[in-house]
Amino acid sequence: MAKSKDMYDMQRFSDPCDDTRTETQIIWEEGIDKKGSFRYIWESNFGRMDFFKFGKKAASFFMLMLFWTSLHFIVPDITVRKILQTMAVTVINAVSIWYYRQTVDKRFTPLNILYIILCIPFSLLLYKYMDFIFYYFGYNIFMSLYFYLYYMNKAAAFVVRLCVSLAVLYVMRHSLREGMADKINVITAFISVALGVVYGIIGSESVLLYHICIISAMLTTTAAILIYPKTKEPFVRNIILIFSFVSLMEVMGRYAETIGIMADYIENGIPM
Repeated sequence: MAKSKDMYDMQRFSDPCDDTRTETQIIWEEGIDKKGSFRYIWESNFGRMDFFKFGKKAASFFMLMLFWTSLHFIVPDITVRKILQTMAVTVINAVSIWYYRQTVDKRFTPLNILYIILCIPFSLLLYKYMDFIFYYFGYNIFMSLYFYLYYMNKAAAFVVRLCVSLAVLYVMRHSLREGMADKINVITAFISVALGVVYGIIGSESVLLYHICIISAMLTTTAAILIYPKTKEPFVRNIILIFSFVSLMEVMGRYAETIGIMADYIENGIPM
């Protein structure tokens, strides 16, 4: 029989006198912030850079890639495109911070506001480099994913995609019994999931349809951000964000394959 623990047995607790660590070691190892330090100011305004925060930053990166690349194709005027892409950078960063602020006091701090404002000149000054990262690098990701996942083996990729899509929609069915916001959320998720599959079946050379599908991917992503505070349903929101990205990859890849760009991409890559 196991011996019961005595709640008054002080030997159960470690003796702080045995801790030979320096104050600096304790601060860093225990995650303690000194008031007024850069760490304290940063974490009180933006949160800790843990793995969960890394995931949110990665989501913001891919969302920005989606918007930046989409705007490159649907906005022909360079100046207008530059303004819209800068707005995308600013708004996505603002939303990322706002999501974190909902876990604390739900208000933007002055440092948060300054950070968001600085996104505008930062994006304009480094536009050339950001265009390389989010368009050239981003479009390469879309095309490469399509090539390796679909172009190499179309039938298997389509069957797997269809099965996964049906499974995801089945899991979300319970949300249809909730409020209006949840119903809209599920409809948005359905569009994001089905968009790439439908376009893959059509395989049209129509530029108008191509642009409509790209805009739809942007709208479903935007809807996921706007509806989430109302529904508080992270699963559906994540599904919309993931499948909007996947559908955009399918639309861009299928269109490139239909009009013959894919063959040139395979041989030469994307021109700088």
